[in-house]
Amino acid sequence: ENSMIDYDDMIYYAVKILEQNSDIRSNYQDTCRFIIEDEAQDSSLMQQHLLELLSNKHKNLIRCGDPNQSITNTFTNADTTGFQKFINNNKNVKMNISQRCAKPIYTFANELMKNYPNAFFENVMQGTEFNPKETKDVSFNKFENETEEKDFILKSIKNILKNNENSTIAILLRNNYQVESYSEF
Repeated sequence: ENSMIDYDDMIYYAVKILEQNSDIRSNYQDTCRFIIEDEAQDSSLMQQHLLELLSNKHKNLIRCGDPNQSITNTFTNADTTGFQKFINNNKNVKMNISQRCAKPIYTFANELMKNYPNAFFENVMQGTEFNPKETKDVSFNKFENETEEKDFILKSIKNILKNNENSTIAILLRNNYQVESYSEF
């Protein structure tokens, strides 16, 4: 029998203890004088509730993240709506400058936000002098069905490997259930 408690169970039980024991909750609220959460867009509802319980007394919670970079339902049970609500209901600082990607990439991302306003949290990115100097435009392909998309990906992989057989390739998928389907393909 496996007696290991997983991460989600630990958070669940921590929340229950804090909810049911005001003395313990107060102790941890005083211990955690400042709380900073990074990658907040990937927090689950239970994680967000835990942070609320810990920060409620001193109102000392800082959450950093980008809702547009959430890996919701792909790798975690993240809840971006909770983070967006936090942003809307609190003082916030927009962090809209990035030096991690080349201009064609952040320009493309900004265009996506403009063209799909309900799909993204509005945050127009700007670059700096330190951004990578790549000038090749980002390409965007729309497919009629999953088979057409898979065929395109397979052809692209073959071209990459033909030019450099030591290339490392990753395919990022929208949902976990697609991993097996793509692996079989």
